[in-house]
Amino acid sequence: MVGEKLLEAFAWVDPALVDDARTAAERRGGMGRRALAIALAAALVLALGTAAYGYFSGADWFKDWFQNRGREPLTQGQEAYIEDAAVDVGQSVTAGGWTVTAQTALADNYDLCVKTRIDPPAGADTADNYMLEDAVLLNGDGKEIRFSRSTGDVRGFQEAGVFYCIWSLSVEPGSGGATFLNVRPLTLEFGKIKTDNETVAEGPWRFELDLPAEGTKAVELLDEPFPCKGRTVEDYTEAGVVESYYDITLLSLQVRPLRIQAQYRSEREEKFGDGLTISVVLKDGTVVPTGTRGGSFGSHLTDCSFELAAPVLPEEIAYIQLPAGYTVPMPQ
Repeated sequence: MVGEKLLEAFAWVDPALVDDARTAAERRGGMGRRALAIALAAALVLALGTAAYGYFSGADWFKDWFQNRGREPLTQGQEAYIEDAAVDVGQSVTAGGWTVTAQTALADNYDLCVKTRIDPPAGADTADNYMLEDAVLLNGDGKEIRFSRSTGDVRGFQEAGVFYCIWSLSVEPGSGGATFLNVRPLTLEFGKIKTDNETVAEGPWRFELDLPAEGTKAVELLDEPFPCKGRTVEDYTEAGVVESYYDITLLSLQVRPLRIQAQYRSEREEKFGDGLTISVVLKDGTVVPTGTRGGSFGSHLTDCSFELAAPVLPEEIAYIQLPAGYTVPMPQ
């Protein structure tokens, strides 16, 4: 799926590198912009790799998706996690002439990823970009979580008049309990299909996700506050990015298979994108980057969430890499 691969490649290009290239291009004029285009094209070629675009099972599709996001071959542990956590769903629901299919899903106790397909009715303008909205998740006890932009992320793409949405939904500490998703079966419902903030169809489109009973538990790495450094970008120069560092105190660092939760206290007011930059280093040397971030910023106490490019398992992790060379090892 070329569209999907392009989307994922762009989504996980380091924003700092893109900003650096863009700023340099603006200074150099036309030749700089051409160099930027060539560099981005090369990055996309590397990200796309040589993966086949035929039919995949749920586990195979997620293996390919995560590998392209992380840009490293998956470890045996990562592949085993995906095989245990992913299923083929294959359920279709039609409402208002619009058919939505939940194709495949993956979940543990904290996070849910679902690939969905949207088939518009005859006559719909396929030049528009259609997205599913108003996601609601029910667990086996009937308890409900509504996902917002701070607890979920959706990526969409179009291919041959058909639209796909990849939903990443996360249970945060304040949204009902960290083990909320382990009561199976899970029922996922979408309320609307929108384009450019305009509702074109209303559901519901409801799917029962028959997923494995339970996933890997979260691990807290800190048993006491950890003084370290926050990072911010001050400027871009011909020589590279000019960074500065300031004191922060890390209060909590929790590793989940698909996400890292962090809480820290800062000497300064935080802005989205400043503060922590985190990656996970595995025992075999593989570096797993983080992508989409969300949380509460704008105060001296920050709670933030880091989505991992590929799953990580506690037994495979060597340490967590923080700014300015600080590291946090896995507890023994």
